[in-house]
Amino acid sequence: MEIEDRIDEIWENTSSNKSLLFVGYSGLGKTYQAQRVAEKYGLAIKGVNDVIDRNCVLFIDEAQMYSVAEQQKFINMIDNPIRHISGGLGVFNLKKVLARVILATTTLDKIIEPLQTRSYKIMFNFYDRDIIKDIILRHYPKMPDKWLDDIAMRSKGNARIAINIADVANNIGLEKAFQLLKIDELGLEEEDRYYLATLFKREYASVNTISTLLGYSKEAIIQVIEPYLQRLNFINITSRGRSLTQEGKDYILNFLNNMGNKND
Repeated sequence: MEIEDRIDEIWENTSSNKSLLFVGYSGLGKTYQAQRVAEKYGLAIKGVNDVIDRNCVLFIDEAQMYSVAEQQKFINMIDNPIRHISGGLGVFNLKKVLARVILATTTLDKIIEPLQTRSYKIMFNFYDRDIIKDIILRHYPKMPDKWLDDIAMRSKGNARIAINIADVANNIGLEKAFQLLKIDELGLEEEDRYYLATLFKREYASVNTISTLLGYSKEAIIQVIEPYLQRLNFINITSRGRSLTQEGKDYILNFLNNMGNKND
């Protein structure tokens, strides 16, 4: 897998005085890769509230959620690996060396610039179908090829979604899993259709308006819902707001008509 090779190459050939910064939408494998690299090199993986020692990787997930002051403490750890956290952000232990820091974020512009410059950035993109199938097989080695193909096709290139479908399918069967999770042939879920239906009634809508109407956070809309709809060319995002493309209008109109026919 290309991203694994890149991570391993950086790990083996660069100084631990720079962290790894994983950047990408939710569900693209950032946590998995942190766990994988720690296991490969025989290191424990710890969080910011754990006791840290030289045989561990400090994994800071959702790094954009930390304040500027807290991110500055991460910089101090990277610059001075012998002076690291033990038991929380404010307590330091000077006796042992931290192996390396890995940060993960969905929002790069929320990471302060000094922390970015001390990190090797690794961008996580949506997985292609072959990689999705490989990921599923790690969890379910006996899953039928037809199921692997169908799950990969409907997973949006998102490993977390693929594993969720596989978990349910393993218990109740694949078609029932798609029905239960309300995932259609394109991989669209109920929240995606709510989003499209909201835009269908308007020429344009701001992300704030959509957030209010759907009850989802702006971050969830921008980071979870919209990327796949853009890949399908169902929405436009401009300075005026969000709008449906003709493909998006055709899809949601067909869906709404089918729903109406079922209710007749």
